[in-house]
Amino acid sequence: MTNTGKPFKRTLRKGDFGMSGTVNLTAGKFVEIGSLTVKAQQEIALGNNESVSGRIQGAPMYVNLYDNSGTPEQIPGLVRFVYSDANEVDSPLYLEESIERLSADISDRNKAVLYPETLDRVGRDSKIRILFKADNSATLDCDNSNTILSIPTTVYQ
Repeated sequence: MTNTGKPFKRTLRKGDFGMSGTVNLTAGKFVEIGSLTVKAQQEIALGNNESVSGRIQGAPMYVNLYDNSGTPEQIPGLVRFVYSDANEVDSPLYLEESIERLSADISDRNKAVLYPETLDRVGRDSKIRILFKADNSATLDCDNSNTILSIPTTVYQ
């Protein structure tokens, strides 16, 4: 059943996806780096719509991931956002983008990846999962201040 509740915009950050500590990444393999389980009586859609100069556009999405080496560096690779049912059996892909594009700018709409609200939503006990495929093996430092997520969503409740 589709929730007909009133929508509101919410920006998710790394803590919302349970990202803390370190995650070992294997070159060329997608690894889950975070997930959010939808609460009871809520539905969430990735993205949200913003009116800019009278046109509906997506909101800026930003992801920047850093390693835990002596001199932290951005980890190159691909980021995937998938929706999963509670058992993680069905996991449709909603976005796959390079970290280089997703980290272009956190607020400049001319440089950022703009992501409008998806038509599909995830409901109670389902998940929004973030997967990352690093170009080279590395250790993701989720606690590094340079590791930042700013993911626009629309919540219905």
